[in-house]
Amino acid sequence: MLSDFLPFLFMVLVQFGFAGMIITSKLALDAGMKPLVLVTYRQIFATFVMLPVAYFLEWKTRPKITKFIIFQILLCSLTGATEHQVLYFVGLAYSTPTISCALANILPAVTFVLAVVFRQEFVGIKTRAGQAKVLGTALCVGGAMLLSFYNGEMIPIPNSGIHWGYANRMSKQNASTNSNLILGSILLMASTVSWAAWIVIQTQMSRKFPAPYISTTLMCFLGSIECGLIGLISEHKLSAWSLSSPIRLISAI
Repeated sequence: MLSDFLPFLFMVLVQFGFAGMIITSKLALDAGMKPLVLVTYRQIFATFVMLPVAYFLEWKTRPKITKFIIFQILLCSLTGATEHQVLYFVGLAYSTPTISCALANILPAVTFVLAVVFRQEFVGIKTRAGQAKVLGTALCVGGAMLLSFYNGEMIPIPNSGIHWGYANRMSKQNASTNSNLILGSILLMASTVSWAAWIVIQTQMSRKFPAPYISTTLMCFLGSIECGLIGLISEHKLSAWSLSSPIRLISAI
C-alpha cells in the first residue's frame, strides 16, 4: 500500500531539503552573512512557522508542562538549536557542502555511543545484532572520515549543462579568503556530537511530554533567544543583520 511507503518518501524529501539548505546556506556565508546571524534568523523563522501548528494541533490536548519539562526543553535548545547549529554553520563557512554532508553521516554512530553511555541502548556484543551495531558504527565513522579527508585523483565527470553563475562567483570569491578544511571538519564533527546529545535528551523528554509540535516551538523560541544574544555580542553592525540580499533571506527561511 502507498501508506507503507510514505514515511520513506518523506525522509527522502527531507534529505533533498537538507541538501538544498546546506547549498543555499554556504552561498549566503560566502556572500558575507555571518554564521551566528544566519542561525538566529533560522530559529526566529522556525518559531513563527511552528507556533500556529502547535497551537491548533496540540495546545488543547497538551500534557502538563512542568518545570522539569521546561528544563529538558532548555537543554534541547542549547544542544540541538544553539550549540549544534552554531558549530555546524561556522564549520560550513570554513569547509564545503560535500564535507558537511559527509560528516553529518557520523550522527548515527555518535548517537549510538551516547545512547549506550546513558543506558538507552544495549550493545550485546556477544550477539549478532550487537556485533552488527559495532561494525556498522565503525564503517559509518570510517566512511565519513575517508570521504572528508582523502584527496585522491580527480574523477573525469563531464560538466553539467546546469550552471548557476552566482554560485560560481561566490565559490571563487570564498576559495582564497575563508577556507580551512581541517578546522571546518573539526567544528562539523563537534556539531554532530551536540546533535547526538540533543537526540538522546529529546528521547527522554518526549516520553514524559509527547507533544512534538509544542516542544519544537519552545526549543526554537529558546534557541532564537540564545543565538540572538550570542549573535548580538559578536556582531554589532546593523548591516550584518540585513536580509536585503535574496540569498540571505532564502537561506534563513
